[in-house]
Amino acid sequence: MNEFAALILVMVYVFCSVGYTTLIKLSGNRLVLFGALNIITILFGFFFAFLVPLPSKGVGYVILGSMISYNVMLFFAARAYHVTDMSKVYPISVALKYTLVILFGKLLLEETANIFEWIGIIGIGCGILFQMNWSRFLHKEDLHSLFFITGMGVFGGLQFCLDIYGTRLSENPFTYIVWSMFLGIPVSLFAIIKYKIGLVALFRKDWKQIIASSFMDNLGYACILLVTYWLKILYVLPVSNLSIVVATLIGIISLKESMARRRIASAVVIFLSIALVQIF
Repeated sequence: MNEFAALILVMVYVFCSVGYTTLIKLSGNRLVLFGALNIITILFGFFFAFLVPLPSKGVGYVILGSMISYNVMLFFAARAYHVTDMSKVYPISVALKYTLVILFGKLLLEETANIFEWIGIIGIGCGILFQMNWSRFLHKEDLHSLFFITGMGVFGGLQFCLDIYGTRLSENPFTYIVWSMFLGIPVSLFAIIKYKIGLVALFRKDWKQIIASSFMDNLGYACILLVTYWLKILYVLPVSNLSIVVATLIGIISLKESMARRRIASAVVIFLSIALVQIF
């Protein structure tokens, strides 16, 4: 894969990711929405499953681990978006996620490291700290939201690392991508059992938007997995994290969220820090 093709795929991921995240913020009950989106994804998966072979035993274990991480992440995400706003959740959770991915690439995949890359990782931490409202840091609400945001980022990062490993372990990356469409079975069953009435009402009201959002989510994630299959992880991180800045701007401008200057600055610091990892 050449650099131009990789850039196109990463930009598709950026815009799909931001669009999907914006829909989550606008939803009332996120677990119902997550269930609805994953039901559509599972239906997509059944269609494509006939076109790829079954995963190997080793890949199957990776998929199982990814499924557990993904569903735990969704429960943290549902609570995080409930207790705070998008421009706070998205930059912090993505920064934590990609910090784990950087460490995964360096420690487990043995990708090369230098002093500037570690400075970039420290910069990510500074961006996270700058996001906090220090005047009420010990306030129960702020600590409460930080707990859920951290869980969302950590388990999201763990899932992404497993998915990168799973695609590289597979003979064909499309095999893993297709079977990973079934990761949302637990949250889908939970939504059907506990929120059946709300789930039916959501499909009746917004079925077109749900299908479109599910398609965007799967397309974007497939693009980023394909790029990380052929290229080094750190090569694609800077451009992919444009989504941090874009999501922050959407949260502040379109959704009228608060603390504009601080959160824009934090998003920029996080992005520049991750960019530093690749540039040097």
